[in-house]
Amino acid sequence: MHLLKGTHTAAWALSVATFYLLSQPTTLRALKAELSAAIPKPTDIIPLATLEKLPYLTGVIKEGLRLGYGESSRIPRISPDAPLQLNNWVIPAGTPVSMTSTFMHHDETVFPDSYAFKPERWVNDPTGHLDRYMVAFTKGSRNCLGMPLAWA
Repeated sequence: MHLLKGTHTAAWALSVATFYLLSQPTTLRALKAELSAAIPKPTDIIPLATLEKLPYLTGVIKEGLRLGYGESSRIPRISPDAPLQLNNWVIPAGTPVSMTSTFMHHDETVFPDSYAFKPERWVNDPTGHLDRYMVAFTKGSRNCLGMPLAWA
């Protein structure tokens, strides 16, 4: 059973990215141009490390993940012993708190025009600020164990 975990979500993210690439010819052309420059001979085997350095390809993958949502159920977190302070809010100890990736990925203050597929938003983010808000694999100690495999 655990062998198949993540296959659906990775396949769905690829399907979402493919849908947008086919419906946005300019985006598809930009990706093809980057891939053609990086892989002059389509029969060449390109190391994964080389592909991971392609900014537009990375942006396409991140947008596919961002709009594919993955697991969108709430994953509650609980501070068992101490209250949590968030700005003016105090969350009592033992209170479950959670948020879905859908809410985070459509926060217009982080991802303006959040329903649009824009790989450029990742390319134009040299500091990696947006990565903080990418929660397709969740975050922290409970993030997806298969994340490296999914990225590959």
